[in-house]
Amino acid sequence: MVNATSSFAQTRLVILALLLSFSVGSAAERTHRLSLKAGWNAVSLEVDPSDPEPSAVFDGTKVDVVARYFTPRTVVRFISDPAEQAWNEPGWGVWYAPDRAEAFLTTLHAIHGGSAYLIHARQDCILDIAGAVNFRRLQWTVDSFNLTGFPVEAGSNLTFGKFFAGASGRIGTRIYRLVGGSWQKIIDPATTV
Repeated sequence: MVNATSSFAQTRLVILALLLSFSVGSAAERTHRLSLKAGWNAVSLEVDPSDPEPSAVFDGTKVDVVARYFTPRTVVRFISDPAEQAWNEPGWGVWYAPDRAEAFLTTLHAIHGGSAYLIHARQDCILDIAGAVNFRRLQWTVDSFNLTGFPVEAGSNLTFGKFFAGASGRIGTRIYRLVGGSWQKIIDPATTV
């Protein structure tokens, strides 16, 4: 007769060993391709770059400014024009290309997947960032503006209304997207892709 307690303990150890073997060192690797337009771009990065140092990620590219907003737990004001550059306000981390006069003001020291960024490109370009896939749990501050992005398959024709259908009452009625360097309010989420 097998001791039920020791058999159960052995089963738990086997399950734990299997779970650890799948979670340690098994992050999916991919290259996230970003099509950037000249000027400001709102980007949701899906990978943790192999080398997260901004200079390593953007070296040799047409990118000269990258900003990330670290959402506080309190309500924040909305930036209507990314060119107004309120980067010195609490919450903003900014990287400037080494050839810019403001480079010494850099406060963004790592690029992380699962995060949203405002990226300024000197001209239209393609940026490929290789790394481990990262989907962070979204930290949403209610009754406030949040800079965030969501992975959506290209060509899916997914509308804002469909995407936020399961979050009624939690997202709010004011949704904006960056178009041609200016924030535009989404007037009809049910039909806007």
